[in-house]
Amino acid sequence: MKTLITFFILASISLLSAQSIRPGTYTIKLFSENKNINNQPSDNADLKSPCQNPCLEQIWILKIVRGKTGYLMLFAPKSNRYLTYIQIGEEKTLNTYIDMEHLLSSDKQHLQSFKIVSAGNGSYYIKPGDYDSYLTKKSNDRLYFEGAEENMDAKKWVFTTASNDIVPQKVIVNKDSPLPARNSVIVTPPSDDKKK
Repeated sequence: MKTLITFFILASISLLSAQSIRPGTYTIKLFSENKNINNQPSDNADLKSPCQNPCLEQIWILKIVRGKTGYLMLFAPKSNRYLTYIQIGEEKTLNTYIDMEHLLSSDKQHLQSFKIVSAGNGSYYIKPGDYDSYLTKKSNDRLYFEGAEENMDAKKWVFTTASNDIVPQKVIVNKDSPLPARNSVIVTPPSDDKKK
């Protein structure tokens, strides 16, 4: 009986971990095409064919959003910016276009918070905050948000783990980073409190 219970617990943990994206370093590919999300030095993100070797333009670091369980921030180390959505007017209507912005102040960080939801077959939907919209692409490979009315396959993304070795350490060690840096050291000033 204990063996059976242990099996179900381990199977459940395995299933949950297989269906959720964790903070880390990734490339993000459109499920229906062989194109990765590419971050531009400007304020845009678009799709490009994968680099031969992982290139910094197609690397994304997923970070935890403090105080918001189930949300992640998508950070582009090449441009040192975050994928950001735009709200319009007092009603806070979602603008379909996407920006790349530096880390926003804490009262605006919800604009850089995304839900990454399993779409099955190892693919995921990227949803802006609590909106019922999904990240997809236009015919010119620019990224934007669209509702669930049509072509859900064009809104699926595959996250592939990438090595942190491609990301310069100065980018990972960032005072605004919600996650600790890999191989980091905490330095504290010497204490005047001497024990005998």
